[in-house]
Amino acid sequence: MRDLRAKWTKSEVAILHRAAVATSNAQRVRRRLLHFSRALTCVLTTTFCESAAAQSATSCRSTREGVVVLIDVSGSVAKRREGWYEKLREAGGGLLSGSRQWRGDWTMDGDSSTLDSIGALGASRFAVLPFGEVSKATPFLDIKLESAQSSDDRARRFSTVFPARTRFNDDKTFIRLAQSSAAEALYADSVDSGYLVVLSDYEQDASLNDSQRKLTVRFETGSLGLRDAGRTVSAQLHDNTAIEIRVVRLIGRSRGVRGGCPPSVTVALPPVRRDIRLLRPGSSVQRNADGSVRFEWEPVAGASTYLLELVRQNSSRDQRRITVAVPRALVKDLASGDFRWTVTARSASLQPIATASRVLTMTGVGTGGLATAVIVAAFAAVVAAAVWILRRRRLRASGGG
Repeated sequence: MRDLRAKWTKSEVAILHRAAVATSNAQRVRRRLLHFSRALTCVLTTTFCESAAAQSATSCRSTREGVVVLIDVSGSVAKRREGWYEKLREAGGGLLSGSRQWRGDWTMDGDSSTLDSIGALGASRFAVLPFGEVSKATPFLDIKLESAQSSDDRARRFSTVFPARTRFNDDKTFIRLAQSSAAEALYADSVDSGYLVVLSDYEQDASLNDSQRKLTVRFETGSLGLRDAGRTVSAQLHDNTAIEIRVVRLIGRSRGVRGGCPPSVTVALPPVRRDIRLLRPGSSVQRNADGSVRFEWEPVAGASTYLLELVRQNSSRDQRRITVAVPRALVKDLASGDFRWTVTARSASLQPIATASRVLTMTGVGTGGLATAVIVAAFAAVVAAAVWILRRRRLRASGGG
């Protein structure tokens, strides 16, 4: 009986052992099948996602870039030295087509690779706008964007739209407003990034009304949707340095997924800060004897240069633009009247990083100039008296007096 019990016990142990081995093998097989299934799913999913992403990027890329060429047709441009018209037209077409032949007549300032990027751009939204006078209410400028399939297409359209020489006769020009309007039009047209190409002499910029100023502030502070990416490059004509071409690279904020397209990649840039502290003059100032006025403001960290602009209120005829490397400037030969003076701190790439403005009333010669004039007159009187006395003494010594 004891041997039978032991025999059954061994049999039970053997059965349990076989069952455990079978269970272990089944679990091992199950784990391998699970791993294989996961790997297969990952491979299939990755392939599908990469294919979908490539297809989406291909379908979206052609509608995300835009180029607007702004041509200043103010009368001040037409008064420049002869030859500006042909050079300006040649340079605009060459820039858009990707040619470098035109650059021999121009001095570059900034990263010229931005110019190459425009020439290498594929299909895009495109517009050419001669600008000068603008509407006082929105829309300030009529910017009509169209599809352009290649750089040659953009160059041909530019040559077709480029205005005749006689068209450069507008009394006023609104450069800042034209740039802001173009950026607004591009963003409204679902453009995520692009370029502004501005052809101008940059000598005059008319004063803005409240609604116009609000639009420029939105653009310059980066809250318009498209903003300056800090890659501005400029070219000045050798024979006529007042004629200038500026190219501004624009980037936009991510809008999220739109029409199956992934959001655009944006670069985190500090917005323009309207925080320059203007020191002097205040709201009014008396000019010195030579009509000069000294302007001072606090320095801005990271600023490479400062642009001082003076524009007579309600007129574009009397305007000054001065670039300095220090936070002060002495401007001479100023007339009396109401002016708006604006200081813009710019980085090494000409990106505006801070700005501020103030309305200023300039009156006649101030006490400083009057004092100088009085001293000069007194000195002249003393010299004249001394000469007269010397002459009298000589006459007496010679017996003639």
